Amino acid sequence: MILQFDMGNTRTKWRLRNDGGTVVRGELDGSVCFSSLSCQIEEFLVDQVWVASVVAPSRNEALNAWAKEMFGVLPRFARSQAEFGAVKNGYSMPQRLGVDRWLAMLAAFNYVRGPCVVVDCGSAITVDLLDARGMHLGGYIAPGLVQMQRSLALNTYAVDIEGSPGGPSPGKDTQSAVLAGQTAMLMGLIQQATAELVRLGQSPELVLTGGDSRGLNQVFPGARFISDLVFDGLELVFAVS
Repeated sequence: MILQFDMGNTRTKWRLRNDGGTVVRGELDGSVCFSSLSCQIEEFLVDQVWVASVVAPSRNEALNAWAKEMFGVLPRFARSQAEFGAVKNGYSMPQRLGVDRWLAMLAAFNYVRGPCVVVDCGSAITVDLLDARGMHLGGYIAPGLVQMQRSLALNTYAVDIEGSPGGPSPGKDTQSAVLAGQTAMLMGLIQQATAELVRLGQSPELVLTGGDSRGLNQVFPGARFISDLVFDGLELVFAVS
């Protein structure tokens, strides 16, 4: 069996896979040690551990130590590359592109097989452009929705907002105005990225991932939401190597 990790700044998602698909899955808070996962999967025979990580080296080292003790294996960490299959990294220094963005783009292009705008709404919002050839044309990075809400709460008197993005119509109270503002800002990023590809004569498909992107389906009804996009990219990379 293969244990897969998507290690982000706020949380770590994991899933256990065999030839039949996902057996069990879950999440860990970013501060929780990996030993808390042991009792959930100790009955399974894990022979490989695959990882997409954007966290500090110390956290990766903790995973290495736990996996070696628990299963007797060392995890394999995905890395951003200059190219993989049809997808070509647009960064002049490919290794500087976040591996979560890289894997999400690989999976999105594998699904769409054409131009696409890949949006991941997590701790940060990332928007990446791929043309019809699979060339990465660059992207945008903005604070995540939760970070925006915390910034307002910390720096603005009597504004303490929590919630998911809704529609972009002007709000009639403070909470709805903040949430509408976040949605409108995110729509602007997506529309700008889409316009860049349209300017090149292409009609991109919108691919969404990340927990905070679910509410965007009502704003972009034609978008494709794929919750495990990073995991799917991880499988593309390691299944052939």
